[in-house]
Amino acid sequence: MKVNLPMAVSEILLSGLATLFATLVGVWIAFQLDRKSENVKKKKRAFQHLKAVQKELEQNESIGWNTHSLIREMQELDEPEADHYAPQLFMTDAWDAAIGDQLIDIIPASLYYELQELYQETKSTNELIRRLRIEAIDPRLGDIIQDGSWKFKNWTYSVYYYDQNRDEVEHLGLGPLILRHCRDIAGDASSLQQELDEVISELEKELTENGEEQAGNGLD
Repeated sequence: MKVNLPMAVSEILLSGLATLFATLVGVWIAFQLDRKSENVKKKKRAFQHLKAVQKELEQNESIGWNTHSLIREMQELDEPEADHYAPQLFMTDAWDAAIGDQLIDIIPASLYYELQELYQETKSTNELIRRLRIEAIDPRLGDIIQDGSWKFKNWTYSVYYYDQNRDEVEHLGLGPLILRHCRDIAGDASSLQQELDEVISELEKELTENGEEQAGNGLD
């Protein structure tokens, strides 16, 4: 029996190419499934982080207004009954944990930068609060201080700081400076909670739909 060698070689090559193609397609499909699975896991982690950050913002809103009330009370005292201040520090643990998981890839960039800016101010204010907490209450508290044409009641020492809005160096009592920051932080924390709520709801919906799809495909 005579064998057609070129035809046999062609069949072997075609068979090999078909096997290689099927292998490459299988590898590509497996890669896509792994990538999709990893993306889902990343979004699940982001979802948990955002829920924690949202709760932390709620707590910081409360801390901000509580400290604001404490400092306003101090401004009105004439005879203090304590030796030191004890304002509560703002919380940052949830945000610190979240930024390590590249949230910027999951949430809108504008929201990410708003959160980043708020937490920068929060940490900066915590440093001021730490300084105030170790300051003994001024024994001249309640005395009227004359500063040019401006009179004010003394109750905390003054500090220099850079005012970004005015783009210049200013000086102000440490307590009033913290009061300003606490008011701003509390207000921003409130509005960002609402923005986060929309992102969290959308992410939760996406994860739920994805979970139902996986269950339908027997991949869950």
